[in-house]
Amino acid sequence: MTIGIDIGGTKIAAGRISPKGKISGFVKIPTEASKGKTRVLANIKKSIHLVMSENITAIGIGIAGQVDMKNGVFLGGPNLPKAFKNINLKKILEKEFGIPVVIDNDVHCILLAEAELGVARGKKSAVAVALGTGIGGAIVKNGKILHGEQNTAGEIGHMEVGGNAICTCKKHGHVEAYAGGRAMSLRYKKLTKKSIDLRELENLYKKGGVVAVKIIDEASSALATGLTNILVMVNPECLVLGGGLANFKEYIKLTQKKMVPILPFKRLQKTPILHAKLGRDAGLIGAGLLAMNEIR
Repeated sequence: MTIGIDIGGTKIAAGRISPKGKISGFVKIPTEASKGKTRVLANIKKSIHLVMSENITAIGIGIAGQVDMKNGVFLGGPNLPKAFKNINLKKILEKEFGIPVVIDNDVHCILLAEAELGVARGKKSAVAVALGTGIGGAIVKNGKILHGEQNTAGEIGHMEVGGNAICTCKKHGHVEAYAGGRAMSLRYKKLTKKSIDLRELENLYKKGGVVAVKIIDEASSALATGLTNILVMVNPECLVLGGGLANFKEYIKLTQKKMVPILPFKRLQKTPILHAKLGRDAGLIGAGLLAMNEIR
């Protein structure tokens, strides 16, 4: 049995994970990102202590942002303190707990869980796209995550689609700069001078609100281009969509509709687009599985 940790900007979830993906001893505590690097690290350790037991063989961590998986270093991410970067979580936590620790991007963990136990189980290849505050991606081939040399393989959110919208990485014209939840909310505020959450934006879109329709039209075009590029470049057996925005059915349907005329090969239209099965637990389960795979 391993411990899986899912670290986000607002909460840290932890639990003991069985080889079949069952979660026990689940806890969730605030990340307290606004209180800085030291507090975040203390809360990560606290979450592990809360679920630790004698039969734990390894710890797996999924975290939003860029990860040097080979060395176990978190390089940085948009939802954690600016000072919380270039941190060797593997070294720090192995010293604290005395067992192997492995760290990876949270979307990689999500896809690993879906590939082993979820909607992509039995598929030779799959691509997962997490649609939420930001947009992440991952590629799996024969049960293994394809990381790339710098662990950035599958990062659809940072694909160039044109335009001047600024991404969280400070570059212009990326998929995430249009199709991510944060980008949509900021776009709405810029056009109306009013703040809005994504549920409200979805409701306004369904009612035909002019600004909401404009924003979703822009977002779906960017996402359609990104997903089309993924299908052409990777040609996976299936595409898995997860995250909160994946539940916005009209947004997803419009995106799929826009993909049809820009797919260069008609046979790519047959690629199944599946909804992630494991929900909010996928990242936690995947982190635990990641740790199991590390010590096998």
